[in-house]
Amino acid sequence: MFRTLLVPLDHSAFAEQALEPAAAIARKLDAGIDIVLVHEQPALAKLRRSNWNDDQMNEEGRYVAHIADRLGNHGVGTRSHAVLQGDVVDAISARVDAEGVGMIVMTSHGQTGFSRTHLGSVAYSLVRRASVPVLILRDAEIAKPAQLAATIFQKILVPLDGSENSRAILPAAVELAQQMGARLVLLRIVEPVPLYPSVEYGSLSMASGVLPFASGNLQDTDATAQLCAAARAELTELKTALATSHGVSIETSVVVGTPVAAAIADCATAAGADLIAMATHGRGASRWLLGSVADGVLRTSNFPLMLSRSKSRGTAAPLTSQRAS
Repeated sequence: MFRTLLVPLDHSAFAEQALEPAAAIARKLDAGIDIVLVHEQPALAKLRRSNWNDDQMNEEGRYVAHIADRLGNHGVGTRSHAVLQGDVVDAISARVDAEGVGMIVMTSHGQTGFSRTHLGSVAYSLVRRASVPVLILRDAEIAKPAQLAATIFQKILVPLDGSENSRAILPAAVELAQQMGARLVLLRIVEPVPLYPSVEYGSLSMASGVLPFASGNLQDTDATAQLCAAARAELTELKTALATSHGVSIETSVVVGTPVAAAIADCATAAGADLIAMATHGRGASRWLLGSVADGVLRTSNFPLMLSRSKSRGTAAPLTSQRAS
C-alpha cells in the first residue's frame, strides 16, 4: 500500500521541510518518493511573451529534478518527479491514482491549526478528495529528521466513534503499524451524558430546550458508565478481530472527556503515541468533519496526523456518541 509517498512542493522552504521526514519514513517502509509541483499560470500570463510560460516550467522541472536527486543522499532508492499542470488538487489527485501513490506527506503550520486560512485550501481539499491518506507532519517531527528512521511511528493512536465512517482509517493504520512494527491504540472518547432536570422551573422546561443551569456541570454518571462499558466491549471485539487477521499489537482505551479534540490530544500524550490516525468523517457528517475534531487535534497538539476521508456518509450515531434524552 505504501510503496510510493508523494510530497507536494510549491517552491517554498516550508514545503521542503517535509522532505527529510518523508525520506526517513520511506526508508523504514522501503518505499519510493514522488516529488510533484503543480505549475500555476498567473492570471496575466497570456499578456506576456509566449515563451515566458515555457521558461517557467523548465525552471520548475529543474527544481523538482534537483530535489529528487537530493533524496538519494538520504538513502531513498526510488525517486520520481513531475511538474503538473491544471488545478492543483485535481492534478495531485490524478497523480496519486496514476502512480499508485500510497500516502501524501506534507507539512503544517505548527499550532495555527489545519484550516483553510493557515494551512491553505490545497491541503484542506487534498484531505477531503484524495483517494489515499494524507500525513500532516508537525514541527516537532520536522525538527528531528535524523531520529525519525529509528523512532517514528512506534505507537499509533486511532480515535474511533463506533461508526463505519470512523473505521475508514483502519486499513491504512493497520498496514502502517505492520510495516513500522508499531503498536496500535484504539481510542474511544465518550462524552459525558448530561443530567437534565425532570421538573419545570417556571417557564423554563425541557420542552423549551432552555435549561436554568449549565448542564455541562452535571453528569449522569450511570448513563455515562453504560456508554463506556458498551465502548469497551466494541473495542475489545475489534481488537481481537484485527489482532487475529493482521497480527498487529493492539491496546484499547476508553476515556470520558470533552471537547473531543482536546481529549484525543491528551490521550495521545498520556499513551506516548507518536502519530494520530483518524478519518475525516464519522458520526454521519456532523462531528468528525475536518473542520471540527481533526482541526482541533491539530490546533491542540504537536502530533503528526494521518487523515483519511471516509467513502460513505450518513451513518447513524453509535451508542457511545448518543446523548440521553
